[in-house]
Order: sequence, then C-alpha cells, then structure tokens
Amino acid sequence: MDGESTHNAGESVNLTATPDQGWQFDKWEINGNTVTSASTQITINANTTATATFSVIPATTYTLTVSHVGNGTVSPVDGESTHNDGESVNLTATPDQGWKFDKWEINGNTVTSASTQITINANTTAIATFSVINSVDVIENNLKIYPNPTNSYISIESKNVIKNIQVLDLIGCAHYSSHLITKTITNIDLSNLPSGIYLIRVVEIDDKVQVIKVFKK
Repeated sequence: MDGESTHNAGESVNLTATPDQGWQFDKWEINGNTVTSASTQITINANTTATATFSVIPATTYTLTVSHVGNGTVSPVDGESTHNDGESVNLTATPDQGWKFDKWEINGNTVTSASTQITINANTTAIATFSVINSVDVIENNLKIYPNPTNSYISIESKNVIKNIQVLDLIGCAHYSSHLITKTITNIDLSNLPSGIYLIRVVEIDDKVQVIKVFKK
C-alpha cells in the first residue's frame, strides 16, 4: 500500500500492483527505472521510491446501423449510432397505415417481433421490412371493397343493389358522389386524389348505410 517502510540493506521486497475494475496496470517506476511487470522483486540497497501507474481501460465500442424497407418508422431512426460493448438496445418497428411489419433482419438473423431487444457485441446491422396490406374489406359478409390500399381504382361489390356511393375525406368533404347506380358491382377511380385515408359511404337499395376506410397510396 502507499506509504513508507524501513528495510535492512540487502533485504528483498516483493512489489505487486493490482488494478481496480475498469483499469489496467501500466508500469512500475523504481528509482527512475521502468518495470512493466505488475509483480516484481527488488533488493533494497539504497533509499528507494516505487510508483505504480494505472490507466483506464478504453471502452470497446461498436456501430449499430438501422434502416427500413417499405413504409413505416423505426426506433432508433435510420442511420448509425455508437454503443459500448455489451450495451442493450431496444428496436421497434411501426408500420404506416395500410402497411404491415414483416421482420427484422439483424446481422442475417430474422426476428418476426416488431419490438425486440439486442445486445451489442459487434458491429450490427438491423433492417426492418414492411409490406403493403393487400386486402379485401368485408362488412357483414354482403359488401366488399378492394383492393385496400389502392393506387387508383377500387371495386365495390354488394349482394344488394347499390343506390349511392360517396367518397369522403376524414373531415367530411365529399370527393366523389354517385346516385342511382342500380348495380351490385361498381368501380371508382381514386387516382386523382392525394394519398391518405378516405371514407367510402355506401347506401344500398334498402337504404342501409355502410362506411369503410380506404387507404389511397
């Protein structure tokens, strides 16, 4: 331990330096001479000064690269971040409206949970994949609207004769209206509408009203 001690001439003394957690031994300086072994024996034949030097062990860091394919958001956001060895990172993938989460690819390994925790012990690449939901929406088994999402046309199919169709935005403004259709199947062109969510309001011949959301890409 640090301090002074008295020894007889010719006496041998063992010196040992033990670093704390997160530190490393660098050297002994003994009367101006450098010794790189943490444990050494000296012979006292003069007044002697022995100084041990320790230094912090540099942290090992790795790069995490996150990206995504398709429409959605990821956390951490797309890009690179630096993390210490052994650090835990939470990955979360959230699909946009009309899309679904498929998988994470993490250094070549597939994870099907949208939220997962990884431990960084090497440079890591995490890619989230989203895909479009290609669905046919069915209301009470007698009305179908497809495809949803759509780039342009939607088809509306009913077991009953359709009397009226309206396409509304979420604040209630009408972008399309058709009366006296008298068909069970009809198509509507949405290609001129901006991307977003629209409400398709269908009135059947018996005045039954049904409304469904459609995502326009």
